[in-house]
Amino acid sequence: MPCRFDVTHTLTAVGKLAVEEWELGLTGRYATGRPYTPIVGAESPEDGRFAAPLYGPVHSDRLPAYFRLDGRLSRLGRPRGGVAAIYVEGLNVLNRGNVWGYSYDADYRTPRPILTFFGHRTLVIGIEAQF
Repeated sequence: MPCRFDVTHTLTAVGKLAVEEWELGLTGRYATGRPYTPIVGAESPEDGRFAAPLYGPVHSDRLPAYFRLDGRLSRLGRPRGGVAAIYVEGLNVLNRGNVWGYSYDADYRTPRPILTFFGHRTLVIGIEAQF
């Protein structure tokens, strides 16, 4: 039986291109889905209270594979006595909804995916300066 955090394969690829004061960088991340214990149904109590989940075999299913591509364009400069950078960064530029887990409705029939923190495309614009 796989352990709780058994992500069988992971891959991270990083590339950077620098031309004068400009830098373009890309980072790609891939991982096979981690195991989880699925909910296969629900048990309705006789007293009419809330349904209780019925679990399948422990760690018998896997979440979907994780894939994320990030990119960053930055310009470096050297103002008087310091260093400065302006940048535009795109996180999850392909807008892939990577699944972290599932939540269920009250009767445990309809799973809803819970997305990772950067489950939606995010744009970051910034300035960094050191003097």
